[in-house]
Amino acid sequence: RREMAHDLFYRVCVVLSRQEQPMTMSELSEALAVPMSTATRMVDWLVQSAYAERLPDPEDRRVVRVSLTGTGRELYQTINQFIRRRVEQFLGLFTPQERDQLVVLLRKAVTALEAMGQ
Repeated sequence: RREMAHDLFYRVCVVLSRQEQPMTMSELSEALAVPMSTATRMVDWLVQSAYAERLPDPEDRRVVRVSLTGTGRELYQTINQFIRRRVEQFLGLFTPQERDQLVVLLRKAVTALEAMGQ
């Protein structure tokens, strides 16, 4: 359960960090492919932890937008750098040919998993 929370936290940060403008909750929910209630719970936690903030929509008072705070962006960047270093270390164990083979196999696995899920 905790791993799922970490995964969702990271996914929320990925989505929010790639946006130039704050997102609506429905946009975030759609981008994450989760129910609105799940996105709302995650944003609640992010706001309480000062990693995200809710902002009013300048054109519609009923709409709430979400954005990462400076602290949230810093945490996301730190996590992302850590993951990149670990992946680079892992891939460094393989020859260039083995890495190419790994990419082919991973693409095949993703295609198979997507087909199974439909």
